Amino acid sequence: MTVRTQTRYPTTVVSDDAVGTLAWSDPDKAEVEDNDPATATGPGTTEYLLASGYGFEGTLPSTCDLIEIALLPRRRNALAQQAITEVDTTTASGIGTSLSINVPDGVVDSGAPGTRDVLILTVRRTGSTSAIDLSGWEEVGTASVSPFRLTVLRRVADSEPASYSLSLGANGSSKHAVMTAWRGVDNSSPLASDVSPSGNANNPTSHVAPEVTTTVANALLNLSIGFEDAIPGTVTPPSGMDTTGSVGSLRVFTETVEAAGATGSRTTTTANGVDSARVMFALRPAPATVVDDAVRLVVGGVVGDGDRSSATPWAQAYQTDTLSGTLAEWDFADLVVGDIDSDFGCALSATIDGPIAVDIDALPIRITYDVPMAVTITAPTADITQPNPEVTWGAEVDGSAIVQASSRVRILSRPSLAVLYDSGVVAGATQAHVVGSGTPSTPWATPQNGQAIRIEVTVTEDGTADPDGTGDPISGSATFDCTTDFTLPAAPTGLAAVAVTEAS
Repeated sequence: MTVRTQTRYPTTVVSDDAVGTLAWSDPDKAEVEDNDPATATGPGTTEYLLASGYGFEGTLPSTCDLIEIALLPRRRNALAQQAITEVDTTTASGIGTSLSINVPDGVVDSGAPGTRDVLILTVRRTGSTSAIDLSGWEEVGTASVSPFRLTVLRRVADSEPASYSLSLGANGSSKHAVMTAWRGVDNSSPLASDVSPSGNANNPTSHVAPEVTTTVANALLNLSIGFEDAIPGTVTPPSGMDTTGSVGSLRVFTETVEAAGATGSRTTTTANGVDSARVMFALRPAPATVVDDAVRLVVGGVVGDGDRSSATPWAQAYQTDTLSGTLAEWDFADLVVGDIDSDFGCALSATIDGPIAVDIDALPIRITYDVPMAVTITAPTADITQPNPEVTWGAEVDGSAIVQASSRVRILSRPSLAVLYDSGVVAGATQAHVVGSGTPSTPWATPQNGQAIRIEVTVTEDGTADPDGTGDPISGSATFDCTTDFTLPAAPTGLAAVAVTEAS
């Protein structure tokens, strides 16, 4: 046999809602490889990207045997991190020794680790310098400018109560708090930067928070700033930052920083000169993964049951993955060439665990098959007027003359199959049609009318030849045996060479 492959691209690609809820945008863009992809946006499971019209029909030899089918999607997870988004924010203020603040609505506080929201609590208080002891919370940073203090804490949401009560001491002093729930924060390592606490005690109107350095792209920069009890007047956030929380003399500003590295400082301005304390840091986006949901063949317009999904997350940069299987692994064990028609194709869906976009640039299919090589003996003749008759022959494969890298020819007597002639292996043979002729190595007995011989031609392909004349390359090596029996007719008087007829 000769193992060969064909790789072809679809001419029709659509989004099919047989599975999933996320439709593919511009699905037809997966028909060609040009960096202009079909796109789906999570979170959730995509619909099938359903491809057909590959054009294999008429190009696969009708006698070939199908070995393996591989889907070769060129695809990517366009964003390796999720976008951090605000779920909800609550505020609280008071002057007692304690302060109660509600947990934001809509918090995801259960489920697999890594999928929960992260809570950020900022507290500004006057008259107390003690640390805030709140079970289950971890301090991010603290800045103090006498007589007030600013503290930021964090927590991965876990079976949250309706509210938290903060013991802050110093009855009669002002206390303000902001709590924000953020979605898409890395639960295992929430911080993406160093922490920059700072303060001013000279009543400025410009309040500069020193830069921090982020370690990943798309980190969420968080600046908490608390003012003294004096009225700051209008508070203007730093350029590019949004106000996430505002209560009394406490503000929280945030900004998504696209590139990793030094953020530069951030300056808040106030209409009136007041002292301030500041804490700036960045939150790390959660890793966003995309994995196969289903990878199936489509035969006769019907999506099969065999699933060749990969558990490996999609790469961030474009990559061509190989999702292959035998016919049995695709659950089409009886698939034959005749089934590979215009409806033949594939269906692929993906699971996206965050609000990110994924791309499929192209969806080719590769079919691996083997071509049986039917070697036949042609135009044999034998000169039986001599004790050692010379036999000549030709050989063809599927109607094309053999051009082989090496071959071996033997002539045997029938029915004993005694070897009359053996060429041995002829390396580098280039005969175009008549692959051999020879005189038996052992003199024959007096020719008998109707004596039968067998001509055996063994052709060994080494990858350099094209034995069936299709122009396709041959991969690997294979050996093909052809055995043909012939009968030597009685020799008419005076005839030097006669045709040899095949034995019945």
